[in-house]
Order: sequence, then structure tokens, then C-alpha cells
Amino acid sequence: HWFGGQVGRFPSYMFGRLAAAQIFESALYQDPLVRDEFACGRYTALQRWLSEQVYSQGARASAFDLVERISGRPLDASAYKSHIRARYLAAGAFPPGPDRDKRLGLPDPSWKP
Repeated sequence: HWFGGQVGRFPSYMFGRLAAAQIFESALYQDPLVRDEFACGRYTALQRWLSEQVYSQGARASAFDLVERISGRPLDASAYKSHIRARYLAAGAFPPGPDRDKRLGLPDPSWKP
């Protein structure tokens, strides 16, 4: 969107990231099955939790109010920062190996245009 002069959209993307992290953190705390199923590649518990806590609310509350109702605190960056630390800054997050660049989302260095 930036190339079209629509730089005002970026804050809404960040809001989505903050809200998603805070809602997911709440799901992990409120339903222990969410974490257990994630470890096995299943998402049934999360889908059920989201249906009960988020989707069922529709447009009854603003996004900010919904996040606060679900998590018990106003929207903040703490859950997002924890996610970023765990994913990217944790010891061993990027161990050397043939698939490291792929896991980091970097282009294949052997690719030639």
C-alpha cells in the first residue's frame, strides 16, 4: 500500500498483530488443550475457543473492548513482544543448517534471475 500513498494502513496491521498475540496468549492460558494440540499440529481446541470467545461476539463490542474482555487487560504490546522474543531472539532460534534461510523467510541464495 505504501507505493500508492496509503501509509495509514500500517497502524491497522500492527493493531491486528497486537490483538492476535494477546488473544492467542489468552487462549493458551484459558484452555490448556490449545497448547497440547498445537504441539501435535491440531487446532480443534483453538477453533472451539475462538468460536466461544471471539466469533460468537460478532459486532457487539469494539475490537479494543473485545480484547480487554477476553484477556482481562487493555490492548498492549506485551504478548506480541513475548512472541517476538520467543520466536526470533530465543537461544537456538536460528541454529545453522541447510533450511535456516528458508525458516527465516530469506530468498534462496542460489537462485539467479
